[in-house]
Parts: sequence; structure tokens; C-alpha cells
Amino acid sequence: MCHVFTFRNAGGTDLTIDNVRASCDCSGEVDSPRMLSPGDTGGVEVTFDTDGHRGSTTRTVTVYSNDPAQPVTTLTLRGTIVADIIADPPELYVGHLRRGQVARTEVHLLVAGAVAVRGAEVTGRVVDARLHAASGGSGTRLRIAIKPDAPAGRFRESVLVRTSSARRPVLTVPVIGIVEAGAHEPR
Repeated sequence: MCHVFTFRNAGGTDLTIDNVRASCDCSGEVDSPRMLSPGDTGGVEVTFDTDGHRGSTTRTVTVYSNDPAQPVTTLTLRGTIVADIIADPPELYVGHLRRGQVARTEVHLLVAGAVAVRGAEVTGRVVDARLHAASGGSGTRLRIAIKPDAPAGRFRESVLVRTSSARRPVLTVPVIGIVEAGAHEPR
């Protein structure tokens, strides 16, 4: 989501934009010279990465200037994000697991409309992923386990969830953790 907030220097002296600060997962940049003469127009471009979000959202950007009447201005970006499928959480940290152990937490796949989850595959040697219907028919759950022959140590792999969505045929879910070697195994 991106929007340019335009403004005009209606004062009698040069207007200087000193700084632009954005709320998390949002960015704001001056889309014009940082110093505007009286009567000139400028803009602040606000960008919000909507990946992994769905529904109504609000983000803010604070603009600091040399305007004596209003040195701090808050710009608000509001919108509704329509997503065919999202993962909740968008990234899964499983902590320390032994070979063959199933993670205590799982990923809930939230789908919109007639989008179907078609399957899941992993990108590495450590993680095994299985899809299960959520209780009460409220979507699909992605359960993660450590493969019996997984190497000990830290890992970062991804589960690729295949969908029927034309906009998002593949949803990538990163999985991070540590495989612990057993008491009598080499590390």
C-alpha cells in the first residue's frame, strides 16, 4: 500500500522538512526537495508492506519541520487489506526440538472466499510439514515436526504452501529453530 501526501508551503518563509519517522512495518520519505520556498508544493510518500496482513489497518508517519505553527505533523494511512491467504504467525520459531519431535505451536492458514490449500512442501532436510483441518472447520493448520534424520544445530527452512489463489499461488512460511542431538549422539 502506498500513498503520497501532498502539501503546500503557505507560509512566508522557506519550509524545511527535518525528519520523517514511520511506525513499524511502514516507511515514509519526502517525495520532493526537503526545503520548499513559499508557494511551492511537496509530498511525503508513505509505503506499508501489506504482506502477512489482512483486514482494516492504520499506520502513521510523523513529519518534523521548521513550521513554527505546526512543527510536528502526523500523517495517517488507513485501508483495508484483502488477502487470499495469510499465515498466523507469518514465521514460526519452534525453539529447541529433538529429532522426530513435533513442535508445540502450529501455523493457522487463514483463507478468503473459495481459495483452497492444495499442499505443502519443505525446502530443506530438517522440517517435516503436515496440513490438518482446524477444529470447527475454521481453516487449515500447518503442523511442523523435525525429521528423524535431521542434523543437529540451528536451522532456517521454509514451508511452501500451494494454493488455488491466482494472486498468491504459493505462501512461504519460514520455520526457525534448533535440533538438539540426543544424549548419546555426536553433535
